[in-house]
Amino acid sequence: MTLSPPGTTTLPEAAPLNPGDVVRTAWGRCQIRLVADRIASLRAGSTHKVYRGWRLAVAMDHGYPDPGTTLFTIPIDPAQLAASRSRYALVQLANQGVITAGDAATFSWSTTSIGTDDPFAVGLEEARRRLETDGWKQDGTVLGCYAKPDPTQPESADLHGWETEGGMSA
Repeated sequence: MTLSPPGTTTLPEAAPLNPGDVVRTAWGRCQIRLVADRIASLRAGSTHKVYRGWRLAVAMDHGYPDPGTTLFTIPIDPAQLAASRSRYALVQLANQGVITAGDAATFSWSTTSIGTDDPFAVGLEEARRRLETDGWKQDGTVLGCYAKPDPTQPESADLHGWETEGGMSA
């Protein structure tokens, strides 16, 4: 009597998770970042930096998946940026290393809007809405940061560790 079919048994590879599944199963701490790609300037001999492909990217700081993993992005339409007539003060964040053509850079920004929606603010609101829908909570002290507990840990795990390490409660 044969209990298995003749020949080799192959197991199909697991299908990759779609981006929505990754955001729902992720836990830890993530951050919303304004990101753009550095490209070569179209002007001959130009040495200034040109950035294109503006987007808000939600990336992990720690937890699951690994830090640096992008959970999702919200693209910013260049036509909407031009139509908004907003003035932006963009500051490239420090400690990103050398950013060459083709690399992405992260920025902070402030704006002076002139009567129309700020495309960065609209994208930020969409990112916040998606995170909150998937169970992420905004950090009360850092507005662009969100946290979600590890679903495999009991809710009181953090408090229990604090109590057993010499903490006191009133």
